[in-house]
Amino acid sequence: MTSSMQQCGAGESNELAHLYKNSFKKLDDAEQCGNDCQRSRCKLINNFKIDLIEQIEMLTEMLESTIQEKTDLRSKLQEQTHLVNQLSDDLCHTQQEVTCLNKEKSSLDCKVRDLNNEIEKMSIDATRELEEQDEEIKKLRRTSDTLTCEIDRQSKEIGELMSSLTQTEQQLRLTDQELCDSKELHAQLEVKFDCYIRGHRHSNEEVASKEENLAVLSSALRDSEHENRTIKQKLSDISRC
Repeated sequence: MTSSMQQCGAGESNELAHLYKNSFKKLDDAEQCGNDCQRSRCKLINNFKIDLIEQIEMLTEMLESTIQEKTDLRSKLQEQTHLVNQLSDDLCHTQQEVTCLNKEKSSLDCKVRDLNNEIEKMSIDATRELEEQDEEIKKLRRTSDTLTCEIDRQSKEIGELMSSLTQTEQQLRLTDQELCDSKELHAQLEVKFDCYIRGHRHSNEEVASKEENLAVLSSALRDSEHENRTIKQKLSDISRC
């Protein structure tokens, strides 16, 4: 795995975080305007969690690939070391066989020096690359730990939001039940009010009839009192006579 691929993975992670940060800011702005964004927030958090898990899986694959590359480089280094050992053995054998051939020996010595220089250079390069790979692995592990903590925090927030949503739904069901009870009570009161209005109208008619009867009785009573006074006057006159 090259450094450019690792930087690309980190860039995608930062871009993902920036994208969701803007989305959460839009939800915060909408809630400040009075909109109910709990469901949208839960959905966004779930999507963020899924994307984070995918990022972790991708980083894990990158880590595994880096470890495999490190293992391959070590194998190559061992092979090269083994090759050096073989070349050294061949050189010793050749020196024993060609002690009389100074020119050929000098040529072989030059080749050996070149090979040793190349091997040393390859060893230095391999060591440097291994160190770089180790540093990249450490960075990837730190990033993975950070993402894991973020997932745990988001999961906790999701649990709290789901609990709040459940309580809100329970309150809504209670409110709906109270509304139904209020409607039923209102209907009963309307029925009672209609009965009262009809009863009140009937009572008014009875009162009017009784008032007419009372007027007739009052007139009859006045006539009877007048007749009584007349009779008393006649009796008084008869008594004086």
